[in-house]
Amino acid sequence: MQELFETIDDTHARHTVVYSDARIGLRALLVIDDATLGPAVGGVRTQPYPSLAHALQDAAWLSRAMTDKCALAGLDAGGGKLVVVEHPDMNRDAVFDALGERLADLRGAFWTGPDLGTTHDDLERMARHTSHVHADKEGVAESVALGVLRSMQGILDVDNRKTLDGLRVGVLGAGRVGTEVARLLKGHGVELLLADVDDERARAVGTEVGATVMTPSALFDETLDVFCPCATGGVLSERRAQSMKVWAVCGGGNNLLANMKAADILDERGVWMVPDILSSAGGVIYGVGKDLMKLDDRTPLIDALRTQSASVLQEAKSRGSNTLIEARRRARERIQHRRDATD
Repeated sequence: MQELFETIDDTHARHTVVYSDARIGLRALLVIDDATLGPAVGGVRTQPYPSLAHALQDAAWLSRAMTDKCALAGLDAGGGKLVVVEHPDMNRDAVFDALGERLADLRGAFWTGPDLGTTHDDLERMARHTSHVHADKEGVAESVALGVLRSMQGILDVDNRKTLDGLRVGVLGAGRVGTEVARLLKGHGVELLLADVDDERARAVGTEVGATVMTPSALFDETLDVFCPCATGGVLSERRAQSMKVWAVCGGGNNLLANMKAADILDERGVWMVPDILSSAGGVIYGVGKDLMKLDDRTPLIDALRTQSASVLQEAKSRGSNTLIEARRRARERIQHRRDATD
């Protein structure tokens, strides 16, 4: 119990809510990191965790990333995350019904949508009880992919390259986001390499887009122009950051770095890295722009990720810091400006 409260204290989050119901196996955590710019938004992540403290740390980390992502994307929203602890005794239908009821009690303080491990049926169950659930996974994945493309183009702008045509890009992950990224990049003449822990899924997508399919470990050994991680977080460890043979890193996954040292290593090696709080922002732009900001066309906000990415890369280089530090600095500046204006 003490460990849990210490973890809560360490997150510095605005709100931490524990949802539990032993009858249906409900074990979930909601973390709202910041609501300065507007209601908190963040997806529902469903997966096993070794402990509640681990689940809380993941939720806190992801919610902070959402705060930064919304601030950088110019959205009127803050960051949050709902994490569901998956276990054998969980009555899945009942759990997501219950979560929908509990989110309805928040009256719009938290808006949610798709994330790893949560199915369309799960979201639809929640949406029966509250209008604050965005269940359109296809639209989100396509928007993430467009944001990744725009961020890659931002790297080209900084490095004085004109086109993606002919670049060798390795996509890690053949889920919804990785598939949409691969489809979009193929249309821009990219030579694609594709890997996923599910070999059958990777081969199906690889056949569709004409990609060379390999194992994830083999992909990390390849010489690439761009490494594009679109799967789970923490894939860029210090060891991989040091050994990867790449010109740039730009992906559609969240929290790609294992730690800040990995970002420093990439910077020291001269590898361009668009922080995932920028490169994966297309999805949250789609959801927040549609449901909260009531924008008929969210494309201009996604297109702006190209300019924002190039600017962050240039500013980080001139300041002698890594790009993640620069992106976070900009996000905090916007939040502080809003706080100052409302004091």
